[in-house]
Amino acid sequence: MSRKLKPFVLPGQSAHDLAGPFFLRTLYEHGGYYECPTLEDDTIVGKLVQYAGSYEPGPGQPKERFVGLQYCNLAKLESDPIAYAIFINILADNIRRKFAANGRGQYFPNRVLAAPFGGMAMSTWLSSALCIDYAFSEKKVTKVGEGGDRDQTIQVMGRHEIHEGDVVLIGEDVFNNGSTADEMRQLVEKNPATVVAIVCILNRSWPHVTDWKGIPIIAAADIPMIQFCRDEPKVAEAIERDRLELKPKDHWAQLMDYMNNAERWASCEQG
Repeated sequence: MSRKLKPFVLPGQSAHDLAGPFFLRTLYEHGGYYECPTLEDDTIVGKLVQYAGSYEPGPGQPKERFVGLQYCNLAKLESDPIAYAIFINILADNIRRKFAANGRGQYFPNRVLAAPFGGMAMSTWLSSALCIDYAFSEKKVTKVGEGGDRDQTIQVMGRHEIHEGDVVLIGEDVFNNGSTADEMRQLVEKNPATVVAIVCILNRSWPHVTDWKGIPIIAAADIPMIQFCRDEPKVAEAIERDRLELKPKDHWAQLMDYMNNAERWASCEQG
């Protein structure tokens, strides 16, 4: 029996998330959304993508990074100020509603602290929309990545400062597992200041969360995106066939070719 390619369909969103479908469609039209094409038997035709989040495959074993079928490259959206402003304004409105609903107007944030580098553009725009101060942390490399893996880094305060008593939003373009947010929260609390929310354009966390260690996550779009461990059979098979992209943004044009010319790549796979 011949194997057919699954149709490319943007993933569904939860019923409460009105911005989600519009966000993904806009990102897709700007060339910033990738979804790995697969055959009907789930064989990978394009490439899986590596995520930043990690897990321990077993006791005493080194951590491995999760992988997935989808990737959102928000840098492609940043270059269009009209489209980007729409989602900044959605996020700003969600922040205002969140603090008003909780009766926390007296604790409305006075500063947004951006995560480099993806959160910097978003946080700059957001600070203007909310009329609050802006700062960003910086990455310090502690170990250079090997074998195509990412560098190991820590977050430090450089040219900007957090002041005692500040009420802070932590800004990321995409929220996933909270590892970056945890480092930034520690930076804030050293001053001492208070983190009152994590804010992002996209919350793609899996399993999906809207609260992280007691800190609310406020997003313009909530779209859970499933991630896999590397030992799952179809995933392990794909990795064995060199179907895993370790640095998606560095090879974005190739990923777009896999998705936009899926039929051609499927015929190569079947041939």
